[in-house]
Amino acid sequence: MTGRIIRPDFGSRSLRTVTRDREERVCLHTHVAVNAYQRLVRCRNKDCGAVLDPYQVLRQLSHDWDAATHYSAMLQEQQHRLESLRREEHCVKARLRRIKAEREGLERRHCFRCRRETHHDEAGVCLGCEPQEESR
Repeated sequence: MTGRIIRPDFGSRSLRTVTRDREERVCLHTHVAVNAYQRLVRCRNKDCGAVLDPYQVLRQLSHDWDAATHYSAMLQEQQHRLESLRREEHCVKARLRRIKAEREGLERRHCFRCRRETHHDEAGVCLGCEPQEESR
């Protein structure tokens, strides 16, 4: 299997275009076989079998590795943020439960007039006694 050699021909194209084309070509070959003795990188696809530029493959692999580590770091940071938000949410819910319990404890007091534990308004007037007083 001879395969085709992928090397840029500079011709009339600029160096930037050639580099981009080379990167795109290397990206097409996802599974490569490396022969370190002959310093060859060959596409493992049986239909293709292209011989790739080893330096370009190494550059692409290092770029992929940098991108993977970058995304891994971003994912860890997001997981840390999510964990801290969950802890904060748990604390806020507990605080809300405590405030509700306090409020309910403040609103429900023992009334000496009607001799039961009833709700009181902000002024401290028993809401259970009010209708009885109005009917008198």
